[in-house]
Amino acid sequence: MRFIALTSILLAISQDVRFHGWCEKYGIKVHDGVRLETTPKSVAGRGVFANAPLSEGDVAVAIPEHCVFIEKNLAPMFPKLSSKLKRRRKRFLWFGRILRSKEDYDELVDNLWQAELTAFASASKDADHPWGEWIGQWKRDDATHDMFKRNISWKNDQEIKNTATELHRFLPRVSFNYVEAALKMRLKRYHDLKTIYKLDDSSSTADTYSTLCSRSVQLGKNIVGIIPMFDMFNHSPQPNLALCFDGEEFTLFCTRDIQQGEELFIKYTSNDKDPNDEINELWNLIQWGF
Repeated sequence: MRFIALTSILLAISQDVRFHGWCEKYGIKVHDGVRLETTPKSVAGRGVFANAPLSEGDVAVAIPEHCVFIEKNLAPMFPKLSSKLKRRRKRFLWFGRILRSKEDYDELVDNLWQAELTAFASASKDADHPWGEWIGQWKRDDATHDMFKRNISWKNDQEIKNTATELHRFLPRVSFNYVEAALKMRLKRYHDLKTIYKLDDSSSTADTYSTLCSRSVQLGKNIVGIIPMFDMFNHSPQPNLALCFDGEEFTLFCTRDIQQGEELFIKYTSNDKDPNDEINELWNLIQWGF
């Protein structure tokens, strides 16, 4: 048992070191006092820490725009896949308007990016691909994601009820029926997107989809993507980092002085949403597992 535990620790350290090497290779500038660590000290078991004191205004990480996982950067790398995804999007925009209710159609249009980025992520997993090392280290561990990993159908009422029961423990003031309905909606959306884009019906694709959705951020009107290294920071309602974009690179800067050993946090939710709103809390729990 000790040997297995030691091996797991060494593997985790190796992954952290490799990721920092990957960042350096592709031009992501990480402050010398900032390190990704797999450790029980992190709220999620893996997080980013200050291994030296940081001052308010210090840039913790700077990420060039060309490194961001968005369609604009992906299409030139996968021209055939990009063309296929565009054809399927166009087909849905034509026929979906006729065959689906307006509510269903509009909801899917807002989330087509999820299937498209999933297809690109699946194609990028090759270790020889520039993003292979990074994507290979994507992780998520919560009850909602477990349903996707096991490729549970949106019609499987018993499994949905079991997961809703587990999630309801974290949000007892939200109606159990709401939790159950939200899970079913999320699984149904994945089923529809998978059908529209003809994604592989495999647990691997479902795993990628769920993990990717939890790491994505809104970058502009109708632009959603994943920012490398930024996606390694954990959430806090009182973050000590903030994100800005100058047109060429995304920077994470310290919003206050940070002591050595502190974990560095960003805020996943936007400030214009009421953190005490029950529906927002529910979707946060399903989207990010907190």
